Amino acid sequence: MRLIEGAASAAAFIAAVASVGFLSRFGQPNTLGLALVSTLIVAGAEGMLHVPAPFEARFSPSVDWWRHGADFGLGAVGLWAVVSALPASRDFLCEPLVPWRISIAVFGAFAMNWLARAVALRAPKEPVSLFIFLAFFWIAPFYGFFHAPWFLAQTIASACADRPLAQSLITAAGMVIAAEVGRRLADWLFRAEA
Repeated sequence: MRLIEGAASAAAFIAAVASVGFLSRFGQPNTLGLALVSTLIVAGAEGMLHVPAPFEARFSPSVDWWRHGADFGLGAVGLWAVVSALPASRDFLCEPLVPWRISIAVFGAFAMNWLARAVALRAPKEPVSLFIFLAFFWIAPFYGFFHAPWFLAQTIASACADRPLAQSLITAAGMVIAAEVGRRLADWLFRAEA
């Protein structure tokens, strides 16, 4: 089941990046518009595939690492195929107008996981977590939607000149830690009140 969730999650990510490449073929791309479209695609795909959003998966139990491994592996292979066939996708992911900062990636991973867990605790039956993607649409696609396996796949399959590999690997590790801290902080804050 975890491998299927990871494969479905990777498919949503690949579809989001591929949509950017296809849309760029139709004229002068608007980076912010493409970011919104890719965010809508990934959120819609996650909702339609009926798998938890990527930032709802935990990093602490080893059983979830199967999901993250499939998410990363299939994401990297699929993304490599997409950027090979649609070079505009790589240009989008490496947009020079978007600032590259480790702190942005780490804080984004923390914030998205904290929000997702808080929503899951307060409204477990509502698909509100998909709207968390939309809250960060203007920056999240350039950082692998602040999901460490996607960010790592993006780093390997579509390397950007201003993002050294060693720095990106450190960033991905920081995102894993930040995601787990965000999740646990939400547990502590919101379960204490329940």
